[in-house]
Amino acid sequence: MGTTPHFSASLKRIAIWNTAFLGDAVLTLPLIRAVRNLFPDAAIDFYVRQGFAGLFEDHPDLAAVFAMDRKSRSLSGLPALGRQLSARGYDLWVCAHPSFRSALISRLSGAPCRVGYNETGLPRLFFTCPVPRCFAERDEIERLLQLAVPLGFSLDLPQGFSREGGQGAGPPAPEMVERHWPHLVLPAQAREKAARFYAGLAAAGEEDFRGGRVAAQVLAGEDSGSRKGGGLPVLGVHPGSVWPTKRWPVEFFAEIGARALRGGAHVLVFAGPGEEGVARQMIEAIEASGAGLARLHDCSGRLNLAELGAFIGGLSCYVTNDSGPMHLAWAQRVPVTALFGPTTRQLGFFPRGSGATVMERPLDCRPCGLHGHRECPEGHHNCMRELAPEGVWADVAGKLWPV
Repeated sequence: MGTTPHFSASLKRIAIWNTAFLGDAVLTLPLIRAVRNLFPDAAIDFYVRQGFAGLFEDHPDLAAVFAMDRKSRSLSGLPALGRQLSARGYDLWVCAHPSFRSALISRLSGAPCRVGYNETGLPRLFFTCPVPRCFAERDEIERLLQLAVPLGFSLDLPQGFSREGGQGAGPPAPEMVERHWPHLVLPAQAREKAARFYAGLAAAGEEDFRGGRVAAQVLAGEDSGSRKGGGLPVLGVHPGSVWPTKRWPVEFFAEIGARALRGGAHVLVFAGPGEEGVARQMIEAIEASGAGLARLHDCSGRLNLAELGAFIGGLSCYVTNDSGPMHLAWAQRVPVTALFGPTTRQLGFFPRGSGATVMERPLDCRPCGLHGHRECPEGHHNCMRELAPEGVWADVAGKLWPV
């Protein structure tokens, strides 16, 4: 797949479409950076699911971010959406969402050049340049970067590379992980709110807490990996998930939180819309243990998505289910302990980097789907229930108090 005459440096307006889940949108950032480097003078628009636009609105690689609600993406709304997209005059359309509806929207965009995956039936009907997704051979970031190859991007994978965890495959080379790292730029207002929170912890009497320094670094948007040194660590805990089978038992999360409090750490509890009940159960279980309650902070349901990302950016460690916010953590180089049950890291959507750990059980029934289920198909949920708190705590403790 080579560069066609259409893909020239003279392109003026480009659209990148990914209306999948939060993690998918974050994982699209290396593709956006690749397209920006190929076409430095073009205006790039990013289309995401409703509720996600605020996370990317200050990104320097993007001219505009559009939130697409269900109505606009419904079959009845497609003609009007097609007219709106055509009016923007896109020279190039990059479809990063592998669905029939997204492929149809690509065709309706009116862009003369359209790149998308060839998984869709009759791909030539929708895309002028269909490309293979290589799901079985690539992690998701590299699968997305495949879309930039016909534009002139060199994926430059190591010889013999296949997806991490695949037969005969080792971990991705560190230099490749770094080269394809998501460049997440959070809005200044969200970073300022997080900075005030961390500074407030320091002002509350914890003289040895490093909150003042962390506040300055959060405000500056520095990577969390550079925040080393003494002081009380901060653990972030996110017990929720859109998919119930992806949730580690709430009593296990409570045990991790209580242990961190007993060790002297601050613990921040996060929850997205609809997850507040799970967070409350965890908090009540910790309160019943009486462990360091002055350092337990309920942030559930109190932050928008960009603010959640900024608060996560100041953590010493983030323990979470396989969820969208997990990607907000490792993308900022926050040490992550990720708990995988119905999904596996072999599907390619796992946290990357030396600070990330995926905790999972080797069961024959895993994975049971790409996203998880409302109920365990086998009726036992052993993928999560057999993931013991003792092993998870060992990993978390090593990140909170590194040697």
